Amino acid sequence: MNFRKANYNDIETINKIYEDASKSLAENGIDQWQGELKPKIKNKEAIKNIYLLTESEEILSTGIILDYDKDYANIYDGSWLSNGKYYVVHKFATNIKIRRKGYGSIFLQEVEKLAIKNFIFSIKIDTHEDNYLMQKLLVKNGYKKCGMVILEGSGKRLAYEKLLK
Repeated sequence: MNFRKANYNDIETINKIYEDASKSLAENGIDQWQGELKPKIKNKEAIKNIYLLTESEEILSTGIILDYDKDYANIYDGSWLSNGKYYVVHKFATNIKIRRKGYGSIFLQEVEKLAIKNFIFSIKIDTHEDNYLMQKLLVKNGYKKCGMVILEGSGKRLAYEKLLK
């Protein structure tokens, strides 16, 4: 398995993974990644923070990794575990053909390795309150529910954080 930054040639496959994830969320009655809010990568600039978990050139999981999110400045009904530097993971999805085989967990573990390599010891992530599969994945991987954040254009989301050693 390989964990790498996305490149221009990956855009079509990434968008297919996001489209499949959007459909799956809708089928499960989850109002996340629907309509205009559905993620879509349109150009080279948009892929600069996208990372991929691949095997034999097949994209298994994808996500955007940032070192700041202004929407995380305010947290409601709780508090973050830390106030220092952090990575945030957005638009995290696994290829629908191989979901529920552990690749989401492997992706998160690779993000943690990247963070530690860059002297960042906190990962933050959010998810829709109805996205129980994602919540379960986060808890399984050691993330703690910290409260709620309000994402501009997307509304309220459950906020999770994991401190790294």
